Amino acid sequence: IALNCMVKLAKGRPHLSQSVVETLLTQLHSAQDAARILMCHCLAAIAMQLPVLGDGMLGDLVELYKVIGRSATDKQQELLVSLATVIFVASQKALSAEVKAVIKQQLESVSNGWTVYRIARQASRMGNHDMARELYQSLLTQVASEHFYFWLNSLKEFSHAEQCLTGLQEENYSSALSCIAESLKFYHKGIASLT
Repeated sequence: IALNCMVKLAKGRPHLSQSVVETLLTQLHSAQDAARILMCHCLAAIAMQLPVLGDGMLGDLVELYKVIGRSATDKQQELLVSLATVIFVASQKALSAEVKAVIKQQLESVSNGWTVYRIARQASRMGNHDMARELYQSLLTQVASEHFYFWLNSLKEFSHAEQCLTGLQEENYSSALSCIAESLKFYHKGIASLT
């Protein structure tokens, strides 16, 4: 209830949102895993409404991600997904190579395939299609059936298509047409993988 109130407070009084986010980030380091998950949901909800997570805060989140990623309990797997979501929201569709490397490294060391899939889904939801594509690609070799392989391959191709569309520029029609054509190629590959 308190975290819902914080989201509503940040939405209703945007000038207080920075303080709310800083308070949550401070508490995030010392809280138990179950509380951290809820705090991450709260941070993501606030950040989706207002761009309040700056680069310095993103660095704190990435450092926390490194620390949390050292264990493989179920709660910490769920926390990795929640924290990755906040990182995706904070980065606003453009993850740096360093952040991508940290996320992938943590996922390779302790995560199961289901966690990687959930993080890839969140990356897609938040517009980080390049990251989603890379994560789906990494899962292709870990599945136990053809059905899952082709499903993940289609998601990888769809993410690649969406990534192509992010390069669209309204002023340049020839560039826009080439982006759309490239995107259609990957959508067709994804659909073919499903059939």
